[in-house]
Amino acid sequence: MKPAPEFYRYVIQRIGLPPQEILFIDDNKANVDGARAVGMDARLYNPGTDLGLLLSDC
Repeated sequence: MKPAPEFYRYVIQRIGLPPQEILFIDDNKANVDGARAVGMDARLYNPGTDLGLLLSDC
């Protein structure tokens, strides 16, 4: 389960892409930190924030 590294590694394996090519978005900082720890591009979403602004630098 998130934020365990095994969860993110499983997701990376299932998707079949390098972790830096996977964008992970979550509203929980611990989960975002966990995704970043395994090399994923991860963004913290604050409810009510325009998702377009969060993704504008992708």
